[in-house]
Amino acid sequence: MSSNSHSYTIDNIVSLWKIDGSIKLDIDNSKRKKKFNAQVIRKSGVFLVFASGKVIATGFKDVTKAGATLQEIYPDNKVSFVKVVNITAHSFVPYTFNIRELIDSYDDTTYEPEIYPAVYIKLNGLTLIYYSTGSIIITGAKELPQIDDALAQFSRRTVQMGI
Repeated sequence: MSSNSHSYTIDNIVSLWKIDGSIKLDIDNSKRKKKFNAQVIRKSGVFLVFASGKVIATGFKDVTKAGATLQEIYPDNKVSFVKVVNITAHSFVPYTFNIRELIDSYDDTTYEPEIYPAVYIKLNGLTLIYYSTGSIIITGAKELPQIDDALAQFSRRTVQMGI
């Protein structure tokens, strides 16, 4: 994928699904300290299947792949998409800039190198995590245009601070 300012790659999409009809769950809590009322199914990604028919899918880079895999697991039931919960992507900044100036210029930016070696930037409900190597992790998106907008805004902020 790419935005006007940076290309990016989708790493994970967490999505919510609904399975109609009755489903039989095989929940094994013998190895857990606390009870967990969902069946964990690992197939191309991970599904948490609840008795209510709600399913959380993670570990997929494409929502349609999650739906197709879930339909394979439950071929006798109707599987329907509900919503995207979170999209995580990564990108790379091909230029250097003054990190201290970024931190001092914007209130939505935090940096605590003693705790974690990255700058956290909150932009329109998304979190961008910038490393000094130029890598950026984007999380919190529900739609791809949100990632495009956040990267474009990040670029506008940082390109003027170039070293």
